[in-house]
Amino acid sequence: MSTSATQDTAGRGRTLVAAELESRGWSVRTGQIGRRPVLHAEGNGVRRTVRVSTKRSGTWQTSTAYGVESAPAESRGRLWVFVGVGRPAVEFFVVPEDWMVEDIWRVHQQYLKMHGGQRKVTRGSTHHKIELARIQDWRDRWDLLNDTNAGR
Repeated sequence: MSTSATQDTAGRGRTLVAAELESRGWSVRTGQIGRRPVLHAEGNGVRRTVRVSTKRSGTWQTSTAYGVESAPAESRGRLWVFVGVGRPAVEFFVVPEDWMVEDIWRVHQQYLKMHGGQRKVTRGSTHHKIELARIQDWRDRWDLLNDTNAGR
C-alpha cells in the first residue's frame, strides 16, 4: 500500500472516530503526541486523548517501540481506538492505552522467546501486527470514555 493510501486510511479512521465521539456528545479537536496524530476529546467533565489505528483488511500495524512492560502513568486514561473500515460495516475497538502497550510488550516478548531472543527474519525491524483476536473483547467499549479506570 502506498504512503498516501496509508495516510488516507489513517485520516479516514480519525474522522470516523471523531464523528462517533461527537455523536456521543463529546467535543473533539486534533492534536499530536510527538509526531503521532491524536484526538483530544472532552465531555461529561472528562478529557481523553485518543490514538486511532485504522485498517482496511488484515491486521492493524504498529511498532514494538510502543510496547512497555509497565505502562507509564501518562498513558492511564488515554484510549487507543482500532478502526476496521472493511466491509460490511465500520468496526470500533476502544482499548485503554495502558492495557494495549503492555499487551504489545507481552506478545512481542513471547514472539522473541519462540525465536531465540531475536526476530526470525528481519532482525532490526520494529514492525508489530495486532490481530482482531487480541482486541475483540474491546469492541464498541465506548463506555470507557467515562470510566476513570479506563478499563482496568
